[in-house]
Amino acid sequence: MLSPSEQVDHVWHMHQTFTAQYRNDCFNLFGRLFKHLPALGGQEDGDKFNDIYKDTLEYYEAMFGYKPREDLWEPPEIRFSSELFSYSIVNLSRLATLSLYMAYNKQTELKHSKALLDRAEISD
Repeated sequence: MLSPSEQVDHVWHMHQTFTAQYRNDCFNLFGRLFKHLPALGGQEDGDKFNDIYKDTLEYYEAMFGYKPREDLWEPPEIRFSSELFSYSIVNLSRLATLSLYMAYNKQTELKHSKALLDRAEISD
């Protein structure tokens, strides 16, 4: 089991809202649907997910060969703090807007790149 950072969790939730794309991505990347189980709260759940989050950070470093970026992966000490949860609701709206902006720019960039490639092939 893995436990994402608050920022990554928001992206994960946003991805799940595009159900067909999420399902396709999961099967292409993992060969199965990758389920998301939210924390239910309480001390026992908090302790469990704190341990899982620490394991996730260690797994990330072992997998990629470097530590996760601190601006995207908060330290374990504050991952499940009430301050982060209360603030995260505000961030979700901003993150959704940013995600849509980035998706639009990616499509625009792809069209621009294709046009450049088409022109390069013509001039060769």
